Amino acid sequence: MAAFAAHAADDVKLKATKTNVAFSDFTPTEYSTKGKPNIIVLTMDDLGYGQLPFDAADLLQCNKGSFDPKTMENREVVDTYKIGIDKAIEAAQKSTPTLLSLMDEGVRFTNGYVAHGVSGPSRAAIMTGRAPARFGVYSNTDAQDGIPLTETFLPELFQNHGYYTAAVGKWHLSKISNVPVPEDKQTRDYHDNFTTFSAEEWQPQNRGFDYFMGFHAAGTAYYNSPSLFMTRSKP
Repeated sequence: MAAFAAHAADDVKLKATKTNVAFSDFTPTEYSTKGKPNIIVLTMDDLGYGQLPFDAADLLQCNKGSFDPKTMENREVVDTYKIGIDKAIEAAQKSTPTLLSLMDEGVRFTNGYVAHGVSGPSRAAIMTGRAPARFGVYSNTDAQDGIPLTETFLPELFQNHGYYTAAVGKWHLSKISNVPVPEDKQTRDYHDNFTTFSAEEWQPQNRGFDYFMGFHAAGTAYYNSPSLFMTRSKP
């Protein structure tokens, strides 16, 4: 999961130019960030249908008709993840209360599409506003080679308009390197055994974010991670 935020608390007056407005014919004018909305974008990976409260409610309705509760019972899973469908739906209904509140107070769109089905290319599309195939990103492996530096990222445009920007969570848009941690600190979880970090040019701070806390790549440990960074250093 990642959260991207643009904050417009300060009143910053800027001069419009051909590079920061979406019109070819315009009269240069001054505009202000005062009164502009703050913006938060949340993106989540590997999210199955029925894992959020509103989807779980839909599943309960389906239970009365076409949904077969034995679907999960007949699927082979490791013991850690074995759970009855009723318990799974109950857990989903109690999950993400803040996200549910945002939906209840806003607008819910039930028919949406993403530019790609996996993390890196999908994030690249959000950041650039372009189909990832346009710049050669077809897979997570391509994303970990770094999104071309010729691409302008969305937070850069916010910065140009006086916003303070921040990213928290998984970045997954950089050329990365893996450095083994000392043997005495390694664990049986291979995620803990490498420090994964971004090349300087691809770091979030060089692609439009004033602040960053999270992981530069995918496949990192969530707890006590050696690959958790705050801006350019470990917190």
